[in-house]
Amino acid sequence: MGERARYEHMLATGEELLESTHEQNKQFLLEMIRIRTPELLDKKIIEYLDVEGLPSPEVNTAYKEQKKQLEKLFGTPEEGLKKDLLYHGTGFYKYDRDKYSTDQQDTPNTVQLFEKILDEGLKIHEDPWMPDGDMESVSLAGSYFYAKWFAAKYMTKDNKPEWQLGDPNDFFRFFMADSVRAEKISKAGLEYIKKHKQRVGIKKERATKYENKLRNWTRSYRNDTTFQTTANNLLNGESDIPNNIGIILCLDKNKIPFQKPPLGSAHEVRTMRSILPEIIKAIGVPLKEINNIRDLLDEHGRDDIEVFAIECADLYFTTFKIQDLVARIE
Repeated sequence: MGERARYEHMLATGEELLESTHEQNKQFLLEMIRIRTPELLDKKIIEYLDVEGLPSPEVNTAYKEQKKQLEKLFGTPEEGLKKDLLYHGTGFYKYDRDKYSTDQQDTPNTVQLFEKILDEGLKIHEDPWMPDGDMESVSLAGSYFYAKWFAAKYMTKDNKPEWQLGDPNDFFRFFMADSVRAEKISKAGLEYIKKHKQRVGIKKERATKYENKLRNWTRSYRNDTTFQTTANNLLNGESDIPNNIGIILCLDKNKIPFQKPPLGSAHEVRTMRSILPEIIKAIGVPLKEINNIRDLLDEHGRDDIEVFAIECADLYFTTFKIQDLVARIE
């Protein structure tokens, strides 16, 4: 069986992926494989909505008020989703820790992350996730729902949107599976496989430098992880900072110099320049927080930033085909 056929078989069955995966991480991988196509994701969304139910009257009223704004921002089903935005998921608060640093205090202070972004923008930082070595960059998404998963990590159990188009974790599982599907059979993916010895060296260096990069990444918004916390729990968890909320930044794509990384570029790009605050075009927040966020934007002199409710955007996106919502980045 050739390389291409072997990896297509792997994605179809999950057998080889699971064979090389630690037992504690297999559950997340199994769930990822089960939602590996837009059609399977759509089925999961329907199952979720059967339990979630219909939007409340409050959401429906807000949707009617915001529909024209959402059409202008995202496009229409007839014309297709606009491609002039990039997205970044973040939160209102974070712990006072440097991302990926192993020198982390056990009882950190809480800092206002979103206000800092309003004043300073998104700063590049060392990122240990690239397969060919670390780089200082900011990660950006081509899909609203990809960025929404990162925003969801900053939400607490009590501060989630009142209504959502599916579980953000299901979308994330699809994006991960689709990225593997897109690149394991690509030229870049095959080159990555061939450079096994080089990857081993990078992996050893990172193991010494970062200890556990996934755990350290989550410690910016939660303080309850240990080295025994499974990857499934880390990826499915949420923030434990009281009153924290998730925020989706919509950025002007035409003003951001970016490039696709060697791998992981199906739904994500990187910019090696910090993003200025004025590049923020709009933000999505839970409906109940809209007035508070608008007041905060006024205080920072940023009333030019549009604000929409995550619930309303999700409701608007029900009018689009699932293939459009999760299309690979162009």
